[in-house]
Amino acid sequence: MSSAGQMETILGVLGLDNVVEAVSQCWASQFSHVACSYKRRYGQPINIPMAVVIQRMVNSDVAGVMFTCDIVTGNPRHIVITANHGLGESVVSGKCEPDTIVLERSASGNLSLEHFHTGSKQEKVILGSNGTELVRVSNSCQEKCLTEKQALQLGKLGQKLEREFCGPRDIEWTLAGGRFYILQARPVTSLLQESDIEIMHENDMGFRTSDECITKANIGEVMNGAQSPMLASFLPNVLFLTKKKNASAAKHLHSPYHERFLIYGLGNMFLPASHEMMNMSSRSFLGKAMAYAFRGGLINDDDIKAQTEERSRLRTKRYSHFGLLGFIQALWSCEKNIEAAYNVYKDAEIPVRSVDDSERVFEEICNNLLFLSEGVQIHPACNFYSTIANVFALALLAYENGGWNDTVLSDFATLLASCKDVVSAEIPRALQEIALSVAERPEAKLFKNMNAQHALSWLENDKLEAGSLFRAFLQKHGHRCVNGYDPYSKTWAMDPSPIIQSLQSLIDEVGKYSKKEVSTEEAIDQLRIPLSPLNRRIMKFILEKCRKGVAYREHSKNIFVKVTDIFRKAMLHLAQRMTSECRLPDPELIFFLTIPEISVLLRTRSPKLVAKAIRRHRHFPAMKSLKFPEFVKGIPTAVSDDNPQDNIPREKVLKGTPVSQGVVVGPARVVKGIDGAANIKKGEILITYSTDIAWSPYFSLLAGVATELGGLISHGAVVAREYGLPCVVGVHGATTLFQSGDKVRLDGSRGILEAIEERSQEE
Repeated sequence: MSSAGQMETILGVLGLDNVVEAVSQCWASQFSHVACSYKRRYGQPINIPMAVVIQRMVNSDVAGVMFTCDIVTGNPRHIVITANHGLGESVVSGKCEPDTIVLERSASGNLSLEHFHTGSKQEKVILGSNGTELVRVSNSCQEKCLTEKQALQLGKLGQKLEREFCGPRDIEWTLAGGRFYILQARPVTSLLQESDIEIMHENDMGFRTSDECITKANIGEVMNGAQSPMLASFLPNVLFLTKKKNASAAKHLHSPYHERFLIYGLGNMFLPASHEMMNMSSRSFLGKAMAYAFRGGLINDDDIKAQTEERSRLRTKRYSHFGLLGFIQALWSCEKNIEAAYNVYKDAEIPVRSVDDSERVFEEICNNLLFLSEGVQIHPACNFYSTIANVFALALLAYENGGWNDTVLSDFATLLASCKDVVSAEIPRALQEIALSVAERPEAKLFKNMNAQHALSWLENDKLEAGSLFRAFLQKHGHRCVNGYDPYSKTWAMDPSPIIQSLQSLIDEVGKYSKKEVSTEEAIDQLRIPLSPLNRRIMKFILEKCRKGVAYREHSKNIFVKVTDIFRKAMLHLAQRMTSECRLPDPELIFFLTIPEISVLLRTRSPKLVAKAIRRHRHFPAMKSLKFPEFVKGIPTAVSDDNPQDNIPREKVLKGTPVSQGVVVGPARVVKGIDGAANIKKGEILITYSTDIAWSPYFSLLAGVATELGGLISHGAVVAREYGLPCVVGVHGATTLFQSGDKVRLDGSRGILEAIEERSQEE
């Protein structure tokens, strides 16, 4: 923070009494509106010690400013001088057009004149009887105010100052009686700023190899688009702190490769495609089943296969055995751990409400990171429980079918359609119940036409069933939202407007939702692939585990998001304290700092960190709009809508992975982000990049779902099966190829999305 131009400069002061008065006036200028706003912007105290420099006044003939490098590019080859007749105030304040001189510096340090632009210089500042005066100049004064020799002499002075201060200088100078005087020499602060590219990439994680293979599969659904720097700092802590605390000697140095299961680049979270847990190029039944469950299909890529095999080979068997034993223990305790976690974290919060000092608030948050980490440890185990059960079911179906085809995937979707206790599906059911209660009221039409704020106020103050159901919904599900794992996201409890919009959309279309429970025997009877008596009994056992696995996975995700919300609330309290203490100009900026950076900011009040947070916040919308292909080799590069991926066909027919059976024909609704979901109408087929819990309220309006990302156990697949909607995932390029209003056919049995007519009459 240079504070350049923030304080008063008083020139031409005569007499001791006037000097004392000028010192007071100069010192008091730090409390001007401009100076106070500047301090608040950079998180500095308003009342800080300030020195006042008293200099002998030089009644200059010529004065100006010199930069010992190019101020725009930072190129040290150029020295830039601006000059005008009289005092330098006319140049510094920009009151007139000065002469501009550019000197060229050779590698050996020799200077030569490269360019001399003569400014109009119609006015100049001179010393008057009472301070300074701005006067018009004659035509003769509009000639060059420095000779070439003088410019070169001044440039050499700049070089000397640059050497003394070890860096480029911003110099204010004056020329009087043929002699140069240096009034001020400060660093060129703009050179110390990171470029926009550096700001966007500064939190990127390093890659092991230049051809590292990473993927958005699976993680792109729950962390769609750019995530805040706070997430990049919070997520590794909350995932791995408990594991580090409980690490045994057997887990140390098990591989020459540093374990990294999450990769952060350009604000986006990726997974390592070459990690052995995500071996999506395997040809074994179990490997194929894992690939279909994880991302909806195999990957035929030699680079990924080679990296996976190399890193798997280097892992020691001793570690594998210990890891397997730990997983078996965690799998066995899933149900008990979920129940215990709900009891602990349902109403938990970090005790910071009564703490007023921001440093103590931050210390309390850090002390509770391990507590939060323990809450999310059930998610990997529950996720693995669900995945392994699904993998065995898929492998058994593929074995009986004699190979992999759409029939295997379609039958698997039939089996999972019988799942119960799915949190993601509970949300749209609860909203339908609220909407039905409102629809039966005389105020239903009025409610539908209210703006979001009035509708929210109406529900919050309603004493009848609708208000009671709405308040109960927020109590139970208020911690959910789009990108719920990012602490920066606003939950439904913080901003219920998305829920209000969903309810208003449902008013005219609502009906009682009912789903017939299907036993395991009935579900197996619906399969097209015939099973032998032995494999039928095995499938019955596996299906029970699949049902439990889906429920476990949904509950563990819910707890994970709840833990994030506990952290979010504590951080918001810290942000409010820091704002009230003038450490941050805006509470939102705390989510654009990492946890270590917050620690430094609290200790030092570093204006550089505040400035960095401001720039990150400014660039976040642009980073949020970036889209990446499902698989990336090397440094992530975004895909532009104007330059779509090469593998998108020109004809409007796309093949994906069927995850929920059925065939439907209807108008397409292409939505590239949750903000556009409010436009969904009854009977439309949703085409989007991916879905998460925030999309759940709209499923009761849809006729079908197609997503670019997803697997057999993704959010869209789970909720679509709950509602009996045809669903196809892994339809890459669908949001680019199709447009809202296209009449399309979605075949959830064969995994086909195709256009029937170019456009419907809509819009």
